[in-house]
Amino acid sequence: MSSNRVVFDTEAFIVHYFDEPGADIIDGWLDQIYNGEIAGFVRTATPADVRYIICHIEGVAIEATDEYVEQVLWTNFEEITPNPRDIAEIKAEYSIALGETFVLATAASLDARLIVGADDDWEGPIEDGFDIERFRSEPA
Repeated sequence: MSSNRVVFDTEAFIVHYFDEPGADIIDGWLDQIYNGEIAGFVRTATPADVRYIICHIEGVAIEATDEYVEQVLWTNFEEITPNPRDIAEIKAEYSIALGETFVLATAASLDARLIVGADDDWEGPIEDGFDIERFRSEPA
């Protein structure tokens, strides 16, 4: 893993936004990104995921997510689209959701640490040596 690169799964932003258990750990990663100590990356669809999940949970219009997404994601994270072949290779190997496949391919393509929550989907890739760090062990 490149010690100066991280990729956030969507769950990290949702936990941060709603101040759920594990938000303090996300705050620590964000501080390092804001201070330029490490570089933060997201897969192309993560900002859309963050927006629709916040809208769904809070019952608000998409515009209500603008400030958070612009301040946290656009200002501090670079958006990356992984290679479709890499995505297919990971999806063929693991029984994980397509969104997780994209974010894992993003991290792998950058030789970056992937920051994830408590989702069971990550067990196989973790066992196989992907650089994945959980910020919590139990779902909220």
